[in-house]
Amino acid sequence: GQRLHAGGTGKAARTGGPAALRRCQASRMSAAPIAAVATDVAASDETSRRRHVTIGLVVGVPASAIFLYLASRNVDAGAVIELLRRADPLRFATGVCALCLVYVVQAARWQWVARRHARLSLGRFVELVVGGIACNNAVPGRPGDLLRAHWLGRAAGVSRSRAFGTVVVDRASDVLVLVAALAVSSAAVGHHAGWLRRLDIAAVALAAIVVLVLLAARRHTRRVASGRLARSRPARVASGVLHGIGATVNRRDAPVVAALSICAWALWGLGAWLVAAALGIQLSLLETVFVAEI
Repeated sequence: GQRLHAGGTGKAARTGGPAALRRCQASRMSAAPIAAVATDVAASDETSRRRHVTIGLVVGVPASAIFLYLASRNVDAGAVIELLRRADPLRFATGVCALCLVYVVQAARWQWVARRHARLSLGRFVELVVGGIACNNAVPGRPGDLLRAHWLGRAAGVSRSRAFGTVVVDRASDVLVLVAALAVSSAAVGHHAGWLRRLDIAAVALAAIVVLVLLAARRHTRRVASGRLARSRPARVASGVLHGIGATVNRRDAPVVAALSICAWALWGLGAWLVAAALGIQLSLLETVFVAEI
């Protein structure tokens, strides 16, 4: 390295004179601090990653054990083992694979939604989706979606507010598809209980609210593009969330997001139906979808 640098410096001195020589020496002097900073940043990231893993093991494993005990303390272990022994292994394994594919499709959908803000691999999005779902299942209050926004912002180097906007669009697509599936499956199943009619009305109202929020965010994005910017910090945060939502609400993206959402929940229904059939629970595919929407 020293030989190459000496040779390059000598060549600069011969061809460019003293000015070129000074530029070569200055570039060599400035490269050392930059390399040192990059090394320090990498070491800091590694230390932070190890600390997070340690915290996850120390806090997450005991918490998971406690919640698992609370969820299974009244379960007859012998009956569960006997049921699993009689289960159809092929259907059961196929159903589990279908349920696992749901996370991959949801990650692909989120990657598509967030592609204007974050350029990460599909595998990275799968990690974030699974991590968020795990937090939702283990921690009260379902903070997984907030954590997904935080993780995406940190991994992609974008603001948390805009990252959260992509999560809102991702979850909104789930809501709209589930409401549509509930309408189709409830009509096919034929239940007419009073509570189900009230649930249908609430679902339609929720879908209408989601659509209004998406349209308002789209309008806000166009207004910001025209030059009207928020001044206060809360307003900037809200504007960032709305921009993250509105940037992905358009006619070109809607069919892709809708198709991936339908695919994800179709896989979920198929997986649940296969697992139920493997365990001897007789449900039609539409009944399985109906139960999933409820």
